[in-house]
Amino acid sequence: MAPVRESRKPYYPRYIGLAPRQAKIASGRVFEILVAGRVVPGAVAMLSAVAARKDVSLHPSGGYYSYEPGKFVWTTFADLSGSSSEVEDVVGDLRKHDFVEKVEWDRMSDLVFDHYLFPVLAGNDARVIVFRLQPLLDVEQRLMETFGSAGASIMFNEGRAYALATLQEYKAMLPGASPEVLIRNVVAGLRTTGWGLFSFDVSRTLRDGSASVTIGEPPNAVKPEMENSFFTNGLVAGVIEGVIGKEMKVTSSRYDHSERMLWLTLSSDR
Repeated sequence: MAPVRESRKPYYPRYIGLAPRQAKIASGRVFEILVAGRVVPGAVAMLSAVAARKDVSLHPSGGYYSYEPGKFVWTTFADLSGSSSEVEDVVGDLRKHDFVEKVEWDRMSDLVFDHYLFPVLAGNDARVIVFRLQPLLDVEQRLMETFGSAGASIMFNEGRAYALATLQEYKAMLPGASPEVLIRNVVAGLRTTGWGLFSFDVSRTLRDGSASVTIGEPPNAVKPEMENSFFTNGLVAGVIEGVIGKEMKVTSSRYDHSERMLWLTLSSDR
């Protein structure tokens, strides 16, 4: 099996539901708008055109979501500070489109996150919680300080269990998928959910039980004093076990702070 590597693309941060800066919100002219309706060609362009005619600046939040066949939900933050229109005028024009079934709006005050989008779903409608990375690494560090190698083992096993459960969801979504297709989807899923930019080389795993993995921007990159994360190590081992069927252990790791790159070498436990 050929190595599965991340392509060298330009990447941009994914912000979750973050409104315009507080200074803008303080003007009292920033609103969150939700539009729900039927999917038609050019729907987003027509909705955006309303804002353009009214001199409204849009700060997209949720974007364009299909939540059931033939339907969409679109949310945005609308900054009317440079517009002579009131929000009621903008909302009224949005409602004039015959594909629009519902428009909701709310004035942004002290909140800096969206109001309308819940829950967070990934993949095959699996519900997820967006958890800040720093506290997760702090948990791992406290376990290590308290329990030593037992703490490392706990975090490794939890990472492995997380990966194996995720692989079961991928296999349900992609019945009959080859190991290479599964790993490609794992790589894409780990990138999308913020774990890092992974490259897996399992070309020798079935032959001699070895594997190598490279992670760009790994989780421990946000905590410079951590050379690696045992949860991440367990996750990597669980991915390979879930795809290839061999239980793995990490035999070596190396982290380059300047490159923000982690290299792992693994071998089969059996």
